[in-house]
Amino acid sequence: MATTVQKYRVWCNVDSQYEYVWVEDTDAGYSDLVGKCSFVNCTAFQCTADGFSVAGTRSSFVNCYANQCNIGFDVTGDSNQFSSCIADTNVAEGFRFQAGADANAINGGELAGNGSKITDSGTGNVVRHLLGFANETNLVTGSLAIDSTGSKTFVIAHGLDDIPSAANIQLTMLIQTSVTDFAVDFLRVEAIDATNITGRLFIGTASGTGAATCKVNISIHA
Repeated sequence: MATTVQKYRVWCNVDSQYEYVWVEDTDAGYSDLVGKCSFVNCTAFQCTADGFSVAGTRSSFVNCYANQCNIGFDVTGDSNQFSSCIADTNVAEGFRFQAGADANAINGGELAGNGSKITDSGTGNVVRHLLGFANETNLVTGSLAIDSTGSKTFVIAHGLDDIPSAANIQLTMLIQTSVTDFAVDFLRVEAIDATNITGRLFIGTASGTGAATCKVNISIHA
């Protein structure tokens, strides 16, 4: 399908579909004010404001590209879907979810060279499998003693672009010394910040084997 090139903003009417449109050198590329619109293979290039301004609800953006705009995707609406979209070399953010922009979802795509990656002032927005944005990882702590009782605190850098939610963190013991004569009272996350995850393992009954140890696997999924 041929691409339509234009130098004026595309305004979305409800239940409309736009495919293979290229908008460049305007203030904003695409404005979805109502919602329930579909944008497929649409490009916003060198727009002085937003590449895609998304105020509506339940619109879908598939294989869309915002390049050299101020903000790539500026979202104030709810429940919109962004699939395999790319925000590249935008002055401010690749994606901006403003206050009140809730329950939106990014699935796939890429962020590259933007002033910042994502700002999220909304609630319940989900980001999965987005290249250039780390929000999933698996980590393993150093050795923790299980031959003595009490708290074993561990702090480990998560290296993520977003502060993970405690609900998305799973802790699992990895036994290094083959013993079964110990008891764990609890294993839990104590604190999370922009850099580290702090957790605590509490041994209620110590192993009788000297120098027995374990590690903790930390799995974070968005």
